[in-house]
Amino acid sequence: AKIWNEIVSRKLARLLPAEDLIIHEAVGGTWAFPRRLTTEQLDDLRGCRIPLPSGRKTEWPADIRQILDEVLVEFGMERHKLRFSHPRDVFFARGERDMLLMPNISKIEVGVDEFGSNETSKLRLCFQLAPGQYATMLLKGLELLVASDR
Repeated sequence: AKIWNEIVSRKLARLLPAEDLIIHEAVGGTWAFPRRLTTEQLDDLRGCRIPLPSGRKTEWPADIRQILDEVLVEFGMERHKLRFSHPRDVFFARGERDMLLMPNISKIEVGVDEFGSNETSKLRLCFQLAPGQYATMLLKGLELLVASDR
């Protein structure tokens, strides 16, 4: 996951101006989140799928291959070494994931936080994510977006 997150962050950093990104230094690496996207940028990124790093994958989109190789050098790895011979139950997953989290939001509620002061608000989201997407990333992105606007 760390390698894939690095690929996504670097691809976003190459596609968007710095002022349109939120950069977050986390224990797991540096993450880039879009702060704002034009309709055209959103349409381009909505269909963007990033392959999961795997030694079994031989064909890579050129831009992703370049970013992947940069990331792997920093980890002291190479593409052909993204395999494990032992133990048998250790592997890098195959497949692709959507670059952007696009939740299917069914309900949004904004209200007064009953556990805070009268000046704090709460946000309740009811949503579904596609397989392979994690709510923690969505919530971290929302948290950073709100904090960056203060």
